Amino acid sequence: MGILWSSFASGAHAASSMTAAKPTILGSNAVNNFAGAFPTLRVVSTALLLVSSFGGVLLQLALRQLQYGAAWYMTQLALYPVLTKSATAALIGYIGDYMAQWLEYKLEQNHQKGVIGGGSCDGTQQHHKISLNSSNSRVSARSNLSIHGTYDLRRGLSIMTDGLLISGPLMHFGYAFFEHLVPVSTSPLAAMLHVIADSILLDSIFVATTFLVTGLFEGYRWQHLSSHLRSDYSSTLKASWGTSLALMPLEFVCFRYLPVSLRVLAVNFIDVVWDAVISFMVHRKRKSKQVTTESLGTATNDAVLCDEPTLRRPKIEPAFAS
Repeated sequence: MGILWSSFASGAHAASSMTAAKPTILGSNAVNNFAGAFPTLRVVSTALLLVSSFGGVLLQLALRQLQYGAAWYMTQLALYPVLTKSATAALIGYIGDYMAQWLEYKLEQNHQKGVIGGGSCDGTQQHHKISLNSSNSRVSARSNLSIHGTYDLRRGLSIMTDGLLISGPLMHFGYAFFEHLVPVSTSPLAAMLHVIADSILLDSIFVATTFLVTGLFEGYRWQHLSSHLRSDYSSTLKASWGTSLALMPLEFVCFRYLPVSLRVLAVNFIDVVWDAVISFMVHRKRKSKQVTTESLGTATNDAVLCDEPTLRRPKIEPAFAS
């Protein structure tokens, strides 16, 4: 009797185990069939896993390098404060000038589109003019660096020189002097006074030195620079004040909550827009004078191309000679 009962129990247990295992087998088959029906899901899921894993590793490496860079910069700032701040001002000034030259390039592109659309010559003569202009543009593109062959490296280096020799050191000593006169820790009004002094006093000096340093570096004579200052200094200074007014909330946060050693760095990053505006304003009249001179020569060539009958009248030649 005991033997029969034990055999019945073992048989029932085996049957129950087979019954319990059946849904699992069916479930795995369903999953396999689903995955087989959609093989792209496996590829996508594997790719997502790889991207997430590699992305996490790359993010950790980037953060680690950023920490190393910040630690190195803080060390240089403690060892060589004036040189580090001056180099920072030079680099950010260069970026601002690049932005200004990019804006000038876009404006000139739009202007050229409007000019090419007009004209009084016929199609053949217009084709000759465009061919001459395109060949000149290809030559200038080979002799320049960037922004589709229009980037002025000499101008960018002049802005860097101004930041390295004048703007950076002046910001270092000027901010320290402001902190000595009115410590920011006393009240928020002190920080606002620092911002106003920076925008009115230091920016007035920066605008003048930008005119002079960039002009001398770019090969202009003193008499040209003096007339340039008299005609364009006030308008450029107004543009400087308007830009500083727009950036004033950010500068207030920098002066209010950052130590003196980091204010030059923070204000330099904010003032990349200010650098772009000042570089654009300083060079726009120089650019317009160059464009006027070149347009006079182009107009003479166009007159020769368009007004062919004048070549057959020798009586006009003495007028050109005189």
